[in-house]
Amino acid sequence: MWPSGISSGILALSQSTRLHKEADVLLECVKLLQSLSQYREYLRDLPRKTMADILNEVSEQMFEQVLFSALQEDLSSALSSPEQLELLLLVMRRFSSTLSPAHLDKLLGTASINTHTLSWLSEVVKSAARSMKKECVLPAVASDLLHVSLREDSFTFFWDKVVIDGLMSEPTGPSQ
Repeated sequence: MWPSGISSGILALSQSTRLHKEADVLLECVKLLQSLSQYREYLRDLPRKTMADILNEVSEQMFEQVLFSALQEDLSSALSSPEQLELLLLVMRRFSSTLSPAHLDKLLGTASINTHTLSWLSEVVKSAARSMKKECVLPAVASDLLHVSLREDSFTFFWDKVVIDGLMSEPTGPSQ
């Protein structure tokens, strides 16, 4: 079966709400979505969006018992790509009691918003902002990072360094 067929089938299962009732099937679907990352150019955002749909529908108990261990590698590599960061931010927002600050420290080695991750986070927010510029809305990843900065008591640092010094310092105009 073609990768797009697999992803579409998982999406259909997810939207039917049957997927969340069977732990074994849910786990296999998540593993299949993870394996589709090698077809990123062909599938674009379909596997990532399908994973987000699944995570938005699954209960915290199901996440903790079934998916948390399966997603450990994806979550620990959150600073390697915007897609991985977006997955971590979604999990942090939906399952905050499962993904405690202690888990975050274990996954990322330190708080997620600090001087070491600042330039990378700034680039992620800039990239997301450029892609959303025509819609004049705050990109979801930027919104999630704002929530994380509030939870980590680093909002002022995030706002000053990423938003003011990063986003606002770039010239705007036709070339942007």
